[in-house]
Amino acid sequence: MGADGHITIWRRDKALEAFPEADKLFELLPNCYQDKFEQAEIYHAYHGDNVYDDWRTFEGWSTRSEGYPPLERQLEFFRWLQANAFHQWEVWT
Repeated sequence: MGADGHITIWRRDKALEAFPEADKLFELLPNCYQDKFEQAEIYHAYHGDNVYDDWRTFEGWSTRSEGYPPLERQLEFFRWLQANAFHQWEVWT
């Protein structure tokens, strides 16, 4: 038996339209990486389906404040991430 989860993808240009500070905010997501796919710059992050391994279940996922936007802005970004994924892949191991 393996583990399952998802890789969620966001377009960087769309994120920057909504959040000019998106590059800094994406640093707060565990397992998040920036890449180029064909002509688009993207961010992608893995999250497991287990409640303890899923960053989406914790709205207070960041307590870091120094050098990052305020917590309220982080939560606004978090909600945007959930509503604006470009694509998502289910993965199994």
